[in-house]
Amino acid sequence: MKDKFGCYQNFHIVNGDFESYSFNEHTYDLVYSAATIQWIPEEIAFTKTYRMLKPGGYLAMFMTRSDETSANPSLRAEIDKVYDKYFRVKQRYNCKLNYENVVNYGF
Repeated sequence: MKDKFGCYQNFHIVNGDFESYSFNEHTYDLVYSAATIQWIPEEIAFTKTYRMLKPGGYLAMFMTRSDETSANPSLRAEIDKVYDKYFRVKQRYNCKLNYENVVNYGF
C-alpha cells in the first residue's frame, strides 16, 4: 500500500486498534469499512466514525451476511461440502451493531 499510494501527500496508513486510536475529528471525507465495523459495538463504531468525518463526509460499509444461501439446493449442498472440509469456524459470528441504526448517530 505504501509503495502504491505513497506518492500522495495526504495518504497515510494507520496500523492500530480502531477503538483506542485517537483520530482527529472532522478530518476525513470518507471512512470505509470492509466487513470490519460490525465487530465493534455500534455506540463506539458509529459515534467515532461520525466524529472523524468532515461535515458532509461519508461512511461506506461493506456488509457481510453469513446467513445467505443459494436458491439452488444442489449448489448449496456442494458449497457446504467444501466448507465442511476446509473451513472450520472457531468463533461464532456475532455482529455488534445493527446497520440500520446508523441514522441514530447523526448519519
